[in-house]
Amino acid sequence: NWPNSPSVAGPSPASRHTAHSPGNPALHSPQTQAKDGDHSKAAMISHTTRMLPQRAWAASIPTLLSHDAFDTLLTPNRPQGLPYTVSLSPLERFLGSVYLRRNLPRLIQSESLTPLRSTDPNITSFKVETLQFHVTFSNNLQSLHMNVQPVPEHRDQWSVEVLNIIQQYFDSKVACPPYKVNALRAFCRILDTPIRILKDCVQMMRLELMGPNQSGNMKWSMQWCLTVPPHAAFVAPAGTAAVAKNKQIKMLLMLQFTRANIQPPAGQDPQSIIVPLLYDISANTIQHMEPVRGQPQTPAYMAVSQLLQNFYHPQSAECILFPAVQHIMANLNL
Repeated sequence: NWPNSPSVAGPSPASRHTAHSPGNPALHSPQTQAKDGDHSKAAMISHTTRMLPQRAWAASIPTLLSHDAFDTLLTPNRPQGLPYTVSLSPLERFLGSVYLRRNLPRLIQSESLTPLRSTDPNITSFKVETLQFHVTFSNNLQSLHMNVQPVPEHRDQWSVEVLNIIQQYFDSKVACPPYKVNALRAFCRILDTPIRILKDCVQMMRLELMGPNQSGNMKWSMQWCLTVPPHAAFVAPAGTAAVAKNKQIKMLLMLQFTRANIQPPAGQDPQSIIVPLLYDISANTIQHMEPVRGQPQTPAYMAVSQLLQNFYHPQSAECILFPAVQHIMANLNL
C-alpha cells in the first residue's frame, strides 16, 4: 500500500491501469487517442469531472487533459471577482495560493498564534486575543479567503465593518501575487497585537484599501510595507517581514507615503518615501527609526522625525499609532 492510503489490502492506485501504459488509451494524448479506434473516441467524449478523495495518494491517479484545457491552465487572465489587477494563469494562481496555505500552519506555530481544530481539512483556523480566523480556498481554487470572527467573550468590541476590512485586506494585499510568505508572516504579526493597537492597524488597512481616494485633503497617501523593500535594506534584509515585535514592548513597522494631489511631471512617478516607525507599546510613543551607523540622515528622515517630535497627543489609553500616521499624511513637507 501507498503511505497514508486506506488499510484495505490491495494493489496501489497505479496498478489500476494496465501494465503497458503506451498501449492504454486512457493515458494517451488526444491526438493519439484519435487513432486508437472508436472505443477511445467514446471514452474521450464521455469523460467527466472527477471528485478525488481527500487522500495523499489521490494525485497518483492521472487526469486526462486536452490540449485546449492545458492551454487554458497556462493562459494569463483576470477573472471577475478577484481583488487584485495582476493577470496570471489559473495554474499560477492555484500554485501561489497552495504555497501560502501550506506555509500558514508553520507560521501559526512560529509566531505563537493559537491553532484551532477544524473538522474540515480544507480550512486552517487560528485565533489571537480577541479574534479568530478561518482561511480557506475560494470555490474555484484560484485564491484564498479569510473569514474573521470575534471570540465570544469579545463580540461587543468588534463591528462587522472592521472585520470586513481585515478580510478584504488579506484577500487583496496578502494572499495575492507575488505570494510572499514573509508578507503573510508580517500580517500575522499585526493580528497578534493588543486590541487597541490592532484597531489602529486596521484603520491604516482601511486607508490603503481606499486607494487614491484615501488622501482627501491630505498631502500624502499611505500603504503598508509587509516586506522590506530593497532601498530600506539598512533596517533588515530585503524581502524579510517588515513588521517586528519585541515581546510586546516595541513594534517596528514600515509605511510607504506617496505624494497626493500633485500631478508629477510627464514620465515620472509621484514622489514616495519609505518610513520605518518604531512604536513603544508600553509608553505609547512613536518615533522615526534612526538610521544605522554610517547611513546619512536624509531630508525626509529629518522632516518626519521633526514632525513626530512635535506631535502632541494627550495621554490616554488610546493608541497613538493611527493619529501619528495621519499627522504625517497631513503635514509632511519635502
